[in-house]
Amino acid sequence: MCKRNKPHKVSVPINKPRQRSLVCHWLRVYSLTYSVRIITVCLRGSLSRLQLDYVDIVFANRSDINAPMEEVVRAMTFVIDQGMAMYWGTSRWNAVEIMEAYSIARQFNLVPPVCEQAEYHYFQRDKVELHLPELYHKIGVGAMTWSPLACGLLTGKYNEGVPESSRAGLKGYAWLKERLCSDEGRKQLSKSKSSTCWPHKLKCTAAQLAIGTPCVCVCVCVCVC
Repeated sequence: MCKRNKPHKVSVPINKPRQRSLVCHWLRVYSLTYSVRIITVCLRGSLSRLQLDYVDIVFANRSDINAPMEEVVRAMTFVIDQGMAMYWGTSRWNAVEIMEAYSIARQFNLVPPVCEQAEYHYFQRDKVELHLPELYHKIGVGAMTWSPLACGLLTGKYNEGVPESSRAGLKGYAWLKERLCSDEGRKQLSKSKSSTCWPHKLKCTAAQLAIGTPCVCVCVCVCVC
């Protein structure tokens, strides 16, 4: 993370053998635009706090309308050439933006994105199931999906209300409680309750079924819980 005039977010060092681990880093640049300098400074600072020489993949979180796409692709190529990352990907970009980045990378012999991070669960399916498969088959961009449990909604713990010990009951998560209590949230809870027979038939829990479902999609390579 990179904030102007703000303290750095505390990171836990991960200076351990990495043969079986995957280290990802998400670039969230606040009040600044994506550029070679900003991306390099942010990533170098994160590597220092994590006590790592490099990360396996660095993600550009949300596209930057103020930065030319070529600048972003060149910046990501630069940090890869410098050995600070092995690959780069996008997070919450639409299919048009991803294709534009890929085309620019091919045009100027730069490094294209290899992965898009997208929310994917029972109630958020369009992007991963309709848009990303085409990119996967055409240019090989995979999907790293997140929130398979829909913030806990698909676990069944909110079926009878919001427990005080749950995340929605904690201070700072009022947005989640409001989401669950909204009209759309009630509809989703109703659908979740009506589908409780499927985990029983498959001899698993609702959470296990929700986590396993994204892996069925051909373009999903990683599911982040």
